[in-house]
Amino acid sequence: PEEEPEPEPEPETDPEPAPTPALPEFPHFDTVIEQSVPDQQVWAHFIHVDRRGGAPRFQHVGYGETSNQTNFWPASTIKLYTATAALVLLNQQGFSLDAEATFSRQTGGRWVEDVTLSFREIIRRTFNCSSNEAYTLLLRFAGIDWINQDFFTREHGFDQTTLMRGYVTSSARPWVYRRPEPQRVLVEENGESFLREHTWSGVSYADQTGCTVYNSVSTANCTSPQDMAEHLRRVMLHESLPANERFDVDSESLNWMRRGSGATRVLNNDSESCGGPGSEGVDRVFPNADFYHKGGLVSEYRLYLQYIHDHESGTEYILAVAIDSSSSGNMRKISEEVARMAKTPNQYVFLDYLRDHVNPVTADLVVYSATPATLDLVTKPYAEDGFDGEGWTALPGSSVEVPAGISAHEIQSACLDRSEQVHIRGRLRHEDVESTSDLHYVIVDAAVACMPAD
Repeated sequence: PEEEPEPEPEPETDPEPAPTPALPEFPHFDTVIEQSVPDQQVWAHFIHVDRRGGAPRFQHVGYGETSNQTNFWPASTIKLYTATAALVLLNQQGFSLDAEATFSRQTGGRWVEDVTLSFREIIRRTFNCSSNEAYTLLLRFAGIDWINQDFFTREHGFDQTTLMRGYVTSSARPWVYRRPEPQRVLVEENGESFLREHTWSGVSYADQTGCTVYNSVSTANCTSPQDMAEHLRRVMLHESLPANERFDVDSESLNWMRRGSGATRVLNNDSESCGGPGSEGVDRVFPNADFYHKGGLVSEYRLYLQYIHDHESGTEYILAVAIDSSSSGNMRKISEEVARMAKTPNQYVFLDYLRDHVNPVTADLVVYSATPATLDLVTKPYAEDGFDGEGWTALPGSSVEVPAGISAHEIQSACLDRSEQVHIRGRLRHEDVESTSDLHYVIVDAAVACMPAD
């Protein structure tokens, strides 16, 4: 008999693609800010970068209602805007950062030459370490009308930003930008040149934008945390963005502005050069992260605009923050706590200050967990490195279960039988995810009559 034919194999089908993970949310961002610097006015905007689906996705989170507020002085953070604007203008004319600019102004009916510098040198000085003279030259190059009308647009990611003021005194020749004076900037490179001439129209863009701080003569600078963070997003992630979100700049010039070359640092200044307290705070959480920033400081305000990419943990985010205090400690604390929040998006623990010479240890903690989790206190000998993740042990009796969401807890350990000074942190755990608070120490005195919790 004839053999039956082999059945045709079923056609292979591609497996269903794995669903893209949901973006993490940060409902505790306000809590993080408020625990970091209680009793201070803060303006902040945070952008979390998520690459689990391939192309980066972004989660924007504002602090309270402050993301779009402009009622603070932006100080030096806005210098980044003029540097990017210069890259746009140079690219439009086909010139590089090595082009030299000769700045002149019209005084008494005649042109007076002030100074000649390359754009690479002007931008280097603007970031290292925040030259007011170099920034003012960049504003002179762009011109008040062009930068406010053509650069600060919604297409470029700006919603509430105005620049009308240089940062040198009116007598500081050759740097000063006196608004009524006609300006001339001759740009030359490899035998080619172009000329920018402009005179301020007299329009108060500060009034149009609604600037309130230092605006008594209608010529303030102002911006919002969201505009600052969005601008840094477009600068740092240029290559990963759709075309309509990119600045029209030369990629080599942009990359130099971000990273510099050799020993030259531009946006990537660390705490040992021009990083300041924001860098110091981030270092406590991400000591090996890529760090890019622009800070600002005047007597009443301290600001920080930072982009962090920690390759070890895969953490990537942008923070724009202003505080109504010049304290470096406040900025260091906010930078550290936001870094902790970003490192474990679904878990966060804040340990308040502790009393010393106690037995047992009592601690107040505020936590956020997306799921129920376990909270305890961990310690290690004070003689050892508190920033090393090894060598920590749980404090007996301190473990409690916490619910999902934001919650506050007072934890008391068991009675302790040895007097010592120890490093201490709060620790929050769920399955294989663990987060810790910042580093504190506590002095245990075993001679104190122990009153255990009921």
